[in-house]
Amino acid sequence: MRQIFIIGILFFLVGALARADEMRPAYLEVRETAKNTFEVVLKVPAAGPNKRQPLYARFPDDCKILTPASVTYTGAAFVERLTITREGGLAGAEIAIDGLTETSTDALVRIQNLAGNSQTYRLSPSSPSMVVTAAPSWAQVAKTYTILGIQHILEGFDHLLFVLCLMSVSYTHLTLPTIYSV
Repeated sequence: MRQIFIIGILFFLVGALARADEMRPAYLEVRETAKNTFEVVLKVPAAGPNKRQPLYARFPDDCKILTPASVTYTGAAFVERLTITREGGLAGAEIAIDGLTETSTDALVRIQNLAGNSQTYRLSPSSPSMVVTAAPSWAQVAKTYTILGIQHILEGFDHLLFVLCLMSVSYTHLTLPTIYSV
């Protein structure tokens, strides 16, 4: 019983030092609404009260803007909306988030075609651009989410502490004698 008490105190002390990470990635959604026409929504986390992080979506030069960007501030993020067109669609096109290399945040990119099929990419400061594929394989999608999940768990001390707590509760439950009352 004394060991459980000491382990509990250690978890409490270490837990007081841990802090949850603030995962506020930028989010870019590109949805095909008509052949070769795309509705673009870019959500950028605010860097303070009414202060936008300098993150901007960059599309190939042959994309044309059909409706100019409209930007709204929600208190936690800036949401930019516009409509673009590109002859032949976006397959093979490079899309980037300018300014991402100067931040510590990531960006999630979701591209949806007319048929409803979607692709998801993760951009980071070390890899701020991607090339749209015609149709990603299930292995590419699984790889993206697996790497994101592993990095998120390993980079967060609070996540490892949570897993240790779960393991200690399970261990305690298995090793303590069960007392029955009649």
